[in-house]
Formats: sequence, structure tokens, C-alpha cells
Amino acid sequence: MSVSSAKSVWLGRAESFINPQEFKIFSGEDDTVSYLLNQYMDAVIYFTYDNDVMRLELTNDKYEENILPQASLDRVGVEGKWQFSDDEEKQKFNRLLKRAERSKNYETEGIWFRSFSQCCGYQECCLIFQLRMVAKHDNEVLYCALLYNDTEMQHSFKSISDNEAKFRMAAEQANIYAWEYDIATHEMRPCTRCMRDLGLPPVVENYPDLVFENGIFPRDYEDMYRNWHERLAQGEAQIQGVIPLTPDRIPFHVRYITEFDKDGKPIKAYGSATLAVDNEKESQLREIISSLTMKYATVLKVDLDSGETEVLNVGHDSSVQVQNLYYENKTFSFEDIREDYLENYVFDADVPKMKELFSLDSIKNILANEHDFTHSYRIVRKQKTVYMQCRLFSMSDQKSAIIAIRNVDDVMKLKMETEEKLKLDIQNFRDDMDVNNAVINNMGDNMSDVVYILEHIIDGKESLNAEDVDSLRMNFALMEELAQDIKKASELKSVKEKAEPETFDLYDI
Repeated sequence: MSVSSAKSVWLGRAESFINPQEFKIFSGEDDTVSYLLNQYMDAVIYFTYDNDVMRLELTNDKYEENILPQASLDRVGVEGKWQFSDDEEKQKFNRLLKRAERSKNYETEGIWFRSFSQCCGYQECCLIFQLRMVAKHDNEVLYCALLYNDTEMQHSFKSISDNEAKFRMAAEQANIYAWEYDIATHEMRPCTRCMRDLGLPPVVENYPDLVFENGIFPRDYEDMYRNWHERLAQGEAQIQGVIPLTPDRIPFHVRYITEFDKDGKPIKAYGSATLAVDNEKESQLREIISSLTMKYATVLKVDLDSGETEVLNVGHDSSVQVQNLYYENKTFSFEDIREDYLENYVFDADVPKMKELFSLDSIKNILANEHDFTHSYRIVRKQKTVYMQCRLFSMSDQKSAIIAIRNVDDVMKLKMETEEKLKLDIQNFRDDMDVNNAVINNMGDNMSDVVYILEHIIDGKESLNAEDVDSLRMNFALMEELAQDIKKASELKSVKEKAEPETFDLYDI
């Protein structure tokens, strides 16, 4: 049951309250205010703290429900079951009260309490006090505090901190370098191992400039690595690849995982670099990955004899199955992944051609005649048609092929817009031609009138009267204007003959 103020000495000290309204709340004389205090406020206590002893003068129902089962604050400092965890917590509480007395505003602090019993042993509880001074009588002070039980959160923080310490120790043993990258500010915070081994400061500004200036990342990978950070800023969730680090070009698996805010905006990326085994496969794929991942979202390596396939890179347009296989670092059958892709992603009208081109036998035949091959097609994502481009590259051993796929939707839309504009321009030219044909017909009629007058003069050898002269001058003026129109019509015809749309290879864009 909550503590009532009915027997409190502070009921006889109304003049000591800083705010008269506060006394009304404390005294409970207003039923409406008391109802709101108990039903709609979090845990609230009014208390004094004298000679290091806390005495509760008033509590609301929420204190009874939410705080009391965890910790009882009455008589803390003397015979109460609950006490401050240690002398430091007690001193921290004293400093909190002094701040509140000086400022006469709310002051906040988390205080740890503990108890001991034969049945439960030691127990701990962390309470957040948001308190202020509400009354003062001589040397006695009455405080009002909102209470929040923060024990579980503090234990969670401690667990995270402990795990982080364990992770750092494990990372030291496992040759892992880790860092945190702030996407908005371009600041990088390296791990202690990065600072120790690579000489990095605690905060690296304008990242990744410094790692290239210091030779940690090789210059020939600069475009690729900067592109990674552009992709992180655009919201790519994960990126990874093999990059030779340090002047000795030791191969490392470099990985990024992106953190997003509640609105889905990328805010941070967490990077790591682990030593890669410099075996034959890594040596063969290192340069391929670095060049292809800049342009192509999905990159596969296919064994043309067995059909065994590895995923070297994935992106937003990769199939779900390929993404899962990539992150699980698994190989798979090319035919299986091909059927899944054709059935669930490729636009229906493009499936027959894709089936014809992308079988193991077909890929072998294509690469036997061409070093690389390009094919464009469509997929359906979220009920929207997206244009894709697929390229085949032959490996030097002739036993494997690289399949690289990228989104070319923007390029195709630009191409279609260009073709539509050309068609519209051609139609406009044709409309202008129709107009000028009509002008030429009118010009013929005017010329006939001029010729008739001239013949009349020659045959009859008659002089012109004023009306004939005006008519002749008018028709000559019309002939001059129409001559210009003939020239214009000729130019339009020449443009029309050159305006037919030209075809072009999508890869050349």
C-alpha cells in the first residue's frame, strides 16, 4: 500500500512549499489531482533525507506497483532492508540532492541500491531519480522524485561491455582488424589493433583518404574501395571482397555491414578485415573480384565441366537464393540456380532465349568463339519490369567462366526515351513537309498568274495599266517568299532522310 501524507509534519508547513499547487498535491485535498497522481503518473515519491537517512513522506500507487517489489527506499541509510550499494553511490546521491537544492529544477541521476537476505542472497537495483526540491523548513528539505527502474538496462549494458571486451581479446587472437565508419561525417574509428599495428589515430577524418596516403590500401584498389563507400551511403546492407593490404599486399577478406536508423537511412557501417589464405583460388580471383564488383552486382564463377558454382559478389537485384548462398559461403549446382532464376525472376517472354543461351553447353560454345559475350533481358521485381545485362567471361584455364550481371534499367529507359523523341521529331518533320507541299502548290498557282500577264504583254504588245502593275508586283513578291519556302522544304527533306533512328549496342553506352 502506498505511503500517505496524512501523518506528515509537512502538512502543517504549507508556507514552506515553493509552489502552492505543490502543497495541494502533497496534501491530497483535491480528489481529482490525487486520482491523476495515482493513475497516470509513473512512480512518484516525496521524501526527506536527513543525517544520511531517507524517510518517505508520500508515495503514489505506481511506486507500490513498480518499485516496491524491487526495492524499498523507506529508511535507507539506517535499519532499512535496502541500502546504497557502496559509499560511492551514497556520495553520488548526496551530490544529486545538493544540485537540486541549488538549481530548484529537476536533476537526474542513476543510483545503485543493494539488499541481502538469507533466502535470496545479495540483490541489486538501479533507480533513476529525476528529482527537485519542493519545500524547505529551516534545515529540512522535502524532495519530489520520479523513479524509473533501470536495473535490467544497466545489466544489459554491462553484458554488452563484457562481450565487447571478450570480442576484442578474441579478435587479437584471430588476426581481425575492425573499425566503425560514420556515413554522414566520413569519420572512421579504428580498433586498438588497427591503431597499434597500422599507426592510425583514434579518429580518422575524411575516410578513406588516409589509408591510401599511408599505403595501407593499394592505389590500384582506390576506385573500387571508394565505390564501396558510395554504395554504403546508398543503403547497401553488406559488401565484401578480397583486397591486398599494406605495402606487402597481404590478401585480406574485407567486409562491411551497414546499420540503419528507424527510417531505413544508413547511418554507420562496421568494417572488418581478416587474413585470407593466399592459395591458388584467391590469387586467381583477386583481380577479377576487384574489377567486376564495381560494375556488376551479381558475379558467379562456374566450373564448365561439373557445373559447380561459387558466388563472388551479390547486390539488391540478386536472387534471394544466390544471396543466401553467398553469405553462407556455399557452392551450388549451376542448373539448380538457373532454373530458380528463370522461374521466379526472368520476364516470361525472355525465358526461352535465356534457356537457350545459359546452359553449360551453350556457355562453352559461346566462349569457344568469343572471349566475352553480352546479353540483355528483363526481370520482374516487386511487380516492376527491370532491364538487366549479363556478360560471360572466359577464365584463363578455359575450364571455368565468370557470369556477371548488372542492372541497366536506367540505360534502357534513356534509350527508349531517345527513340520516342526521334519518332516524334520524324512525325514533326513529316507534318512540316505536308505544310510545305501545300505552299508549293500555292506557289504554282501564283506563277501561273505571272506567266499569264507576261504572255498577255508579249502577244498583245500592250502597255500595262496600273492594275496590271500592282498585280505583277504582288505576284513577284509572292514568288520571292515561296522561293524561300522551297529552300526550307528542301532542307526539311534532307533532315528527314538523316533522322531515322540508329541502332546501337547497349554495352557501348
